[in-house]
Amino acid sequence: MANSMGSLYIGAEGVRQSQNAINTTANNLSNLGSAGYVRQSVLFSDRNYITFGYASISDQQAGLGVSIGDVVHARDIFLDKSYRQEGGREAFYDSYHEAIDEIQTFFQEMEGTQYQEAINNFWTAIQTLSNSPADTVNQNLVLQKANLFLSRSKAVMDGLESYQNNINVQIDNQINRVNEIGKRLVELNLAIQKIEAGGVETAMTMRDERDLLLDELSTLGRIDYKETAENYVKVSFEGIPFVGMTDYHEMGKRVDKNTGFVTPFWPYLSSGYDKETDTYQSYKDVFNYDVEISSSLNSDIGSLKSLILARGSFNANYSDLDYVKRDEKGQVLEPDLWKEIALSEDDTAAERDEKKRIYSRGIGASCMMNTEAEIDRFFHEVVTRINDAFCPNTDARALGITEGTVLYDADGRSVAVVDSNTHFLDQDNCYVGSDGQLPPQEIFVRKGCERYTKVNDGAGHEYWLYNEEDLTDEAKMYTTNSVSINQKLTMQPSLLPSYLQNGEVAQPLRDKLADIWASDTMTLNQLDTEECTFKEFYNKLISDLASTGSVYQTMATSLAGTTESIDNQRQQVIGVSSDEELQSLIKYQNAYNASSRFMNVISEMMETIINRL
Repeated sequence: MANSMGSLYIGAEGVRQSQNAINTTANNLSNLGSAGYVRQSVLFSDRNYITFGYASISDQQAGLGVSIGDVVHARDIFLDKSYRQEGGREAFYDSYHEAIDEIQTFFQEMEGTQYQEAINNFWTAIQTLSNSPADTVNQNLVLQKANLFLSRSKAVMDGLESYQNNINVQIDNQINRVNEIGKRLVELNLAIQKIEAGGVETAMTMRDERDLLLDELSTLGRIDYKETAENYVKVSFEGIPFVGMTDYHEMGKRVDKNTGFVTPFWPYLSSGYDKETDTYQSYKDVFNYDVEISSSLNSDIGSLKSLILARGSFNANYSDLDYVKRDEKGQVLEPDLWKEIALSEDDTAAERDEKKRIYSRGIGASCMMNTEAEIDRFFHEVVTRINDAFCPNTDARALGITEGTVLYDADGRSVAVVDSNTHFLDQDNCYVGSDGQLPPQEIFVRKGCERYTKVNDGAGHEYWLYNEEDLTDEAKMYTTNSVSINQKLTMQPSLLPSYLQNGEVAQPLRDKLADIWASDTMTLNQLDTEECTFKEFYNKLISDLASTGSVYQTMATSLAGTTESIDNQRQQVIGVSSDEELQSLIKYQNAYNASSRFMNVISEMMETIINRL
């Protein structure tokens, strides 16, 4: 009788454990396709055996059935690490390629007109004017095409700056997401430790969520992680401790007051905090931007770093190709502290290499800033050369003015002291408009100053002093953001300098205007040593963008294939297969039925024995 009751108990255990296995399999099927879910596998084990008799050959034992020894929640840590590293690298190149791809759209269609078409139309109008400088129709055409060229240039620059702001929003959102993940990882660490402390239950759902968050975090930056014996996961972000056992270090945002651009930093490693201004004296940035971007150095991981590099740290103009103007804190330096990076024929090989290194680590690392500076350089060269053709300048030595001479304005105020960089209107070789007045009118004017100021040397000699560009004041520079068409010419096109001072048509102007587009004296940037014309400059800019974009796209595509291959291997370990789960479901259902029939047989046998007794 006792053996019969034990047999009944064995059958009951078989039914119970088969039902548990069916439930586990059903849970796998219900989570088919769920992000981050890891397949659960049931492992059966024997319950304790009872020994009730001893013999020389073997003891007499009776088992108590089966139990679920464990529900396996298997992962391959090596595949996980590989997947997260390659996924982060793919995100880096994909984000940068997306930025370059967006830049290219700004040069293709601007309100239905290609930027290159505006350039060509302006050049055609200049050629037409050179054939007949005094023709009012040609003068009007030049001013119209100049205005179109200006508006298209502004549209391109506005588009680039707008996309910089768009990238900045993405950076801000990703920093917020990093902090959200850090906070949630701490919560999961504590919850998992609490559940698994007894050594009985495994917090599988929470572990799945934690691993999924690690997958996501790995696409934002380079991470290192390790699970402790207490079931906590400790995470480092870019080599800095980020998530601990019970807390995480929040990632801060350093905001540039001029641009609003945010840069991530570690507040807990920064020093000199000022509560009133909410600033630090010294910032510990999350990323080291001086390290070369290289897979061997693992410095090409994470979309957050990629977006920061693509955006850059400010809105660039042409002067940024020649100077480094900001310190490591992003603050604008005084002019005498600027570091010149423009290549010179007098540079030694080492000096040229150093300047190229500074360029490639600075503005050259940002596709947005680099493109802004290059297109602004193109605009600056077009504008200044055309202005110089109509309103030529000369230096003090050519006019016989000695260095150190003090110059005064009409009110007798000292306005300048002559040095080697002082320039004046070349009155003997300049042209005039229909009114014959000096100084001649330039086509493109700066909003911050006039082209010339009338001065005298205190000895009765009068000159037209050229107001040099001030690189500390964008309003006094010929940049896309500070130039407009001369309103005097718009109202009276005949004031366009087209005549010699004796009243004859300025035929020599033809050669000067033609030389503007034919001269090959421009370079794209500090890494470009081959001089080119205006047309070649623009084509080179577009070609350089396309080439860089192709490199990043190729890298992103290649890494996407690598990541997918690793993920396929990973899914063989953690993924749910409907076919395998259905097979398991049938197996456990058959085991359930077999245990049920076994119990029925034992029950009938016991009933027969009892009734006969």
